[in-house]
Amino acid sequence: MKHLFVYTSLAVEPLSPKEMEQLLAVSRRNNAEQGITGLLLHQGDMFIQLLEGPMEATSQLLKKMTKDPRHKEFRMIHQTSIEHERYSSWEMAYSNEADVGFGWTNALLAIAQSRNEAEVQANM
Repeated sequence: MKHLFVYTSLAVEPLSPKEMEQLLAVSRRNNAEQGITGLLLHQGDMFIQLLEGPMEATSQLLKKMTKDPRHKEFRMIHQTSIEHERYSSWEMAYSNEADVGFGWTNALLAIAQSRNEAEVQANM
């Protein structure tokens, strides 16, 4: 059984583009090693992330993330068990506010409604 969760958080300090690139590089490498896939949306100091993967790996990552001092106001907004990953080609897809624009809302709605990867990308 696989696990999917979506959370929001606020950055404690703004991340520079270089810091964001480094965060993504490390996340993509670690996620690939653990069989975790997902999507990170970033706008201003707000983050929303969808992650899915093996129950044990996602549970460990969730524990680690809730203790990460780089963000605050961590809020779980959705979690469920799934049989198959929906975003298996995304070690860590990423969009920032310049990429997302008004598509931010549509992408979040697609995630919340558990649509597939192609539908989420089409709304971004």
